[in-house]
Amino acid sequence: MAEEKYVRGRMNIDDQQATWDGFIVTTAWSSLILVLVLLHSTLTVALGVHWMVSLLLSFVVGLGGGTFLGLGTKWIAALIGLTILAVLVQFVIWIF
Repeated sequence: MAEEKYVRGRMNIDDQQATWDGFIVTTAWSSLILVLVLLHSTLTVALGVHWMVSLLLSFVVGLGGGTFLGLGTKWIAALIGLTILAVLVQFVIWIF
C-alpha cells in the first residue's frame, strides 16, 4: 500500500482544467449565438427592420462579441457560415 502522505496542491488537474475550459468556451459560443438569433428576430419581427439590415447589424454585433470574448478565427468562420445560411433561408422563403 502507498505510504505517501497527501500534500495539498500537488495533484495533477490537467483533465479537470481541460473540461472546465471546454465548458466555458461552449457556454460563450452558445450564449453569443442565442443573443444573435434573438437580436435578428427582434429587429425583423418586432421592430419591422428590413431583414438584410438586421442581418448586417447582427453580424457586426457578432464580430464585436466574438472579439470581446476572444473566440478567435473559428468564431469568425462560423459567423460567416451562419450569415450565408441566413441569406439562403431568406432566399428559399422568397421563392416560395
